[in-house]
Amino acid sequence: MSVARHGSIAAVALAGLMLAGGGAIAGGAVQNPSWLGPMAGARLVAVDGSTLTVAPTEGGFVVALNAADGGAQHTAFAYIGERLGTISDASDPGRVTGFFRQTDNGLEIQFADGRAETLALNSAGGFSLTLRAADGAASCSAWYPQGHVFGAAEKRAALAVYAHKLGIAEHAKRTARTPISDCPAAVKSATHLPSPAQPAPYRIGMYAGAEVTTPGAAAPAIAVRTSNVQPVDPPVPAQPAASPPPVAQAPTAAAPAVPSDATKVTLASAMPDGHGASDCLSVESANGTIGFRNRCGFGVQFAYCLQRATDAAADCGGVAKMGAVAANGFALLLESVDSREPERDFRWVACSGSNGNVVAHLDRADPPSGRCERLNAS
Repeated sequence: MSVARHGSIAAVALAGLMLAGGGAIAGGAVQNPSWLGPMAGARLVAVDGSTLTVAPTEGGFVVALNAADGGAQHTAFAYIGERLGTISDASDPGRVTGFFRQTDNGLEIQFADGRAETLALNSAGGFSLTLRAADGAASCSAWYPQGHVFGAAEKRAALAVYAHKLGIAEHAKRTARTPISDCPAAVKSATHLPSPAQPAPYRIGMYAGAEVTTPGAAAPAIAVRTSNVQPVDPPVPAQPAASPPPVAQAPTAAAPAVPSDATKVTLASAMPDGHGASDCLSVESANGTIGFRNRCGFGVQFAYCLQRATDAAADCGGVAKMGAVAANGFALLLESVDSREPERDFRWVACSGSNGNVVAHLDRADPPSGRCERLNAS
């Protein structure tokens, strides 16, 4: 049976409730919702041209669906209680294919293949059906009284369904039913049953409401990896302290002894390129010279080398060269540079501070990493 036919069977089940009032079940006759009375025997039509009719039987009703392509199917709905019943093919009523439950404003249906459907009378005088497929996809179908004028959106949806059947629908528009947002609004009953915030797996007796989230409506979350950054240089305060920070040591009651020699303190270990004081520097060339431009408002000490340099003294295979550049200043590195030479690949680390107070060490060129060593005279 086609997708459209699946939806029609459930929709007709709702209409058939009004015709099953004469059915005999244990405990008395079925009490059908009063708002279904005007729909008794109505012949409803969908935008795709399919129609459905309902015929009452003893203890239930039979739904006849006539598809636009000429196919037909008869489905039997039989009550087993005041509000509960079974679903089967009319030609084989002993083989149950699903269950239904009558609610205050519609019908809930659960098929053996995992599909679940919710029916409600819509504001146009017909029925709207919300389908939840076994894979979680949601869609809707609607049937109206004869003479209903279908809108442009409904016609586009029907055309998309037809194109899908022919295998020529665009990938983005391949859908077996009208999107949930295009369904007519359902008529609310006097007693409204609230929908669960997060629907659990459907079972008979659980009312899921009429609202269904359209697949893909929510944008998918994008995982962002957190970078592990170890700065070469600690953040520079707005107002530098009058004296260098003391070496961390256990607190004592007496004042610490003053060492006679300067104490070397390693402030940080290897860091990724482009962070701390190293980010203050950029390589600039002008008038045949190349140097470091300091874009920060404090002095910087640096150590650098050149990958595959023609000058062995500056090559990263040897010892890194050191230097300093003032706040917002320029430090010359190379002069008389031939513009025809290939682009130079500088690797460096930098530390904030003045000459004599801090020394920058380039420990590795690829990737650039190093450390800052301050000389704290106590």
